[in-house]
Amino acid sequence: MNEFDFISKYLSKLAINNTNAKKLNDDVFFDKRNKLVLSVDTYNEGIHFINFKNPKLIIKKIIRSSISDLICKGVKPKYYFVSSGIRKGLLNKKSSEILLKSLREEQKKFNIKISGGDTTNAKTLSFTIVSVGYANKIVERNKAKKNDDIYVTGNIGDSYIGLQILKKKFANLPPKIKKNFIKKHYLPSIPYKYYKVIKKYANTSIDISDGLVSDLNKLINRQKTNYCIYENKIPLSNKLKFLIKKYNLKKENYLFNGDDYQILFTAPKKHRNQLFKISSKMSQKITIIGNINDISKRAIDILSGVDLIASEDTRHSKKLLNSIGIKVKQISYHKHNEAKISDKLIQLLIDGKNIALISDAGTPTLSDPGDNLIRKSIQKGITVSPIPGPSAITTALSVSGHGSENFLFIGFLPRKLSNKEEIFREHIKNNNYTLVFFESPNRVLKTLKDIKNIYSDEKNLIITRELTKIYEEVNDHSVEGHIKNLTSNNSEKIKGEYVFIIPATLKKKENKDYFEIEQFMVTLLKNDITYSKAIKVTSSIYKVNKSQIYKKYIKLAKKLNKD
Repeated sequence: MNEFDFISKYLSKLAINNTNAKKLNDDVFFDKRNKLVLSVDTYNEGIHFINFKNPKLIIKKIIRSSISDLICKGVKPKYYFVSSGIRKGLLNKKSSEILLKSLREEQKKFNIKISGGDTTNAKTLSFTIVSVGYANKIVERNKAKKNDDIYVTGNIGDSYIGLQILKKKFANLPPKIKKNFIKKHYLPSIPYKYYKVIKKYANTSIDISDGLVSDLNKLINRQKTNYCIYENKIPLSNKLKFLIKKYNLKKENYLFNGDDYQILFTAPKKHRNQLFKISSKMSQKITIIGNINDISKRAIDILSGVDLIASEDTRHSKKLLNSIGIKVKQISYHKHNEAKISDKLIQLLIDGKNIALISDAGTPTLSDPGDNLIRKSIQKGITVSPIPGPSAITTALSVSGHGSENFLFIGFLPRKLSNKEEIFREHIKNNNYTLVFFESPNRVLKTLKDIKNIYSDEKNLIITRELTKIYEEVNDHSVEGHIKNLTSNNSEKIKGEYVFIIPATLKKKENKDYFEIEQFMVTLLKNDITYSKAIKVTSSIYKVNKSQIYKKYIKLAKKLNKD
């Protein structure tokens, strides 16, 4: 069992009621009330450093790696505590003065102050550092948003090479190159002043102590999202590039090994220009190395290898393609031109071209363009290969508890109330399938109220939103429960495309068949019953609120007067 499994499986249980501890899934403790931020790190001889032959460099690395935990949270380090277990005879006057000088230099460089600690005798040399800072907020892990750019500061891999040189893994290297990498190992160039930028622009952040890939996985390990890394974009020093070429080094050497203590963070695309501008002024190198997305590796491979991409909205698709480094030509393909464009695409396919079809926000042919092209392709014997990806329909069904039942997907509900009611009445009548449909955020409350007027509130229905994305929601409530859930929050909550799932178990309301009520209305109005009396009588018989039927009476009255 490694250290991270131990923390996750055992220690995290002790922190359940401690919100400041961030479920032990972050690098720091954050007491928001007192604006206190703490980080703790332990360094052991033989594990984190080979030996103590160069105490000056070792103590500096320990200090830098510790305060790096705060910097990547957008916090300025202010104080530190240091405790050590010292082998007998290790500390003498000379080594003590070296340590003192090193600590004084680091304190001056990073404007931090020692505030306490402990020293004891031990069989193995070790240091524990506590870094302290103050902040109103911090940049946490697992807060990346879809389509965020993934950034890294500085260069990657130099520290690992320095460690390998210390382990005598490289032979016949020029002394200057050796010295350079060893220095990078012991004295990582942490982006100290960059904490201000992280605090203002980053959605999530971590320092690279365990390797680029490992730390990226930790950064988003509790989010239901994917990421794409562009290997050719990872920033490497010229000296490291030289070694890679000379020794044919595997990419794992610099992707999966740490101790660089650079900052790995994500930020919205809209901040790109500002981030590069600020970083340039600070003389701080930053590089976009990837993107947070929902796209699979297979999809990326397919899109990279085709001759043409047919896109429902080329503007949106361009953003996606640019984010994953794909430069394939696009052609517009949407519901208004698909009949015309399909013939053109079919001819290109017959001529031997490979074409990919992507829709704007869903899955092609499922309430999105594509049917025309697929049908014609099949007729011509052209192979059509689906690339699995997030589909709101199947994803919603899979978490609804009704996915194995028969279901009917009808796309978006019609806007006209009578057409809606016809669909609902048919569902109630047959009562042998789950009804699935989309609804826009501006109509979701109205639709719920329409459902409330027709279905019984005894059973639940499922409403999902933003599935497979950062703000994913799956809500299983009664109809009234859904209405309260939406209206109890501010209107900004009602965003994104909704998927409704009405199980077959939802029954019609007793004595509230609105078709029957409508016929009763007609009868009353034809017999010259006044509006007010008709509403009162109908409300009493069918147990329907007067306000619910008032509008129907007015419409019917106007219609009957015309007739």
